[in-house]
Parts: sequence; C-alpha cells; structure tokens
Amino acid sequence: MTSGPREDWQPIEWLGMAFFVPRDWEIVRHSVRCEAGRLTFVDRRAQRLQLGWVRCRSTPAVDRMISDYQARDQEEDAGYRFRSVERGIFRGYRRVGGPMPLTRAGTFDEKGKRWIELTIPWHERYDAGLERALIDGFDLVAPGEEAVRWRAFGLTAEVPPGWRLHRARVWPGETELRFRMGKGEAQLRRIKSLEDWFDGNLLAFLRRQIKGRCVAERAGPAGSPAEARAFESWEDVPPIRRWLGFQRRRRDLAWVEQGGDAICQVSTMVPPKQGASEPEAFRLGPQSGVEA
Repeated sequence: MTSGPREDWQPIEWLGMAFFVPRDWEIVRHSVRCEAGRLTFVDRRAQRLQLGWVRCRSTPAVDRMISDYQARDQEEDAGYRFRSVERGIFRGYRRVGGPMPLTRAGTFDEKGKRWIELTIPWHERYDAGLERALIDGFDLVAPGEEAVRWRAFGLTAEVPPGWRLHRARVWPGETELRFRMGKGEAQLRRIKSLEDWFDGNLLAFLRRQIKGRCVAERAGPAGSPAEARAFESWEDVPPIRRWLGFQRRRRDLAWVEQGGDAICQVSTMVPPKQGASEPEAFRLGPQSGVEA
C-alpha cells in the first residue's frame, strides 16, 4: 500500500493520544483502560497498525527494550535483519529479511507514565512514506485519565474534565461511549441510517428510552444545537433504592445532525448530591475530517 495525501486520512484521538491513519483503515480491537491496552487497525486485506500502551512504574530502559525485542525476533527466525528507526519522539527498528517484515517503534509518555508502541506490519512491501506519516503524525495531547476529546468510530466527542471513558461499544450504524465521574455516568451516542426507522419526532425517540418518571420535556437549552430536544426524568430503579436516595436524575439531549444523516444523543445520570451535569456541557458530532 502506498501512502496517500493527507486529505485521504482520518484523525484519531484516544486516551490522550492523537494521530492520523488512512481513511479506509478501521478499528477492529480497542481498549479503554489507561493502564494497558491497544488499538488494532485493518483495511480490507490485512492488519495495518497496532498501537499499544502499558503503564510503567519507572522510566523504561529503551535501548534494553529494543535489544530484547530484536533477540525475540531472531529466535523466531534467524534470517531477520534490523534497521534502526529514530523519528521525533519514537525509537525502534525495522525488521527485514524474514517472513514478516515490520516496523516497531516506541516512546515513553512522561506525563502519563506509559510506554507507547507502534507496530506496522509490511504485508506487501515496505512503504517509507507511510511509515514516516504514521510516526510523524503522532502526538501526546494529555495523560489518558485526563483526556477530554475522542475521535474514532465515526464520531468526535468532547467531555468536561474529570469524566473518564469506561466503555466503548460499536455496532453497524451506531457508536456509544460511556463515561464516569464519581457515581455519575454519561452516555454519548451517534446513530446513522435514519431513513430506515426515524420518523422525525425526537421527543418520541427519547420517551421510548425512559422507563422512569418523566419530569420535563422541552426544546434544547441555549447553546445546544438548533432543533435539539431535551428530556428530564429519574432513572428507573427498585423502590428500595429510591427510598434510600440512590436514584439518579437523568437528563437527555438529542438532535439530528445537519443534513439529516444521524442522531446525536447525550444522556447524563448523576446523583443529586454530586450536582447537576448538563448534557450541553458535552460536545458530540461526526468524526471530523483532516485538520490543517
């Protein structure tokens, strides 16, 4: 595969890491834990990139790590040869001469105390331009637990400080991110293919999701997208939890994206003692195109 122009690439932001990948690459495996995880990208033919991270108690000895990786590679196949890779904040090597050439390069995130590693398999042939673009386009924007912006799976989300991602679920035509702060929870959804099921009534769309007691339904507040609809209720819990004061106030805000291609919905459920968390404090929309 040859590297394409930047306008054919898509921005990704995940756990405080920001980078670009070709637009036809898709995430097939993802993790939401700051301590350890990975994102795996494929195109229609093969795996193209794996981004991995792991929390470290101390600064790792990078030269020793690279040497250990190379030693394991040669145990796998004695025919491998190695070319040093040093670009920007990344250091590693390119593995050539064996059955599976690849580039492996890593960096240590001082603020987040994470070792971050890019593995790029070369199934067809080595592409210097693609390697350079993937590595040079990478940036550390925040420690994972402090990340406030997310770009992946067709959506862009911005959350207030203190909210941490704890679940990401993806279905054909729908993406859902769930965040937590204390005992509060926020759900951000983007749903496509509206022509198959949506009749244009946003309040009816919200009512179908509410099992608890409705408090109010109205137009979206100032600052929310045009034509947005808001819904306020209490979450549905057993009576004993309600009597004990464990019932959370639920607030929903939904709108149809300009062009009518998708519904965006932000829902918050927060205990009264934690204070209000308004849905309009969150930002949600389609995954934006390429930035300059």
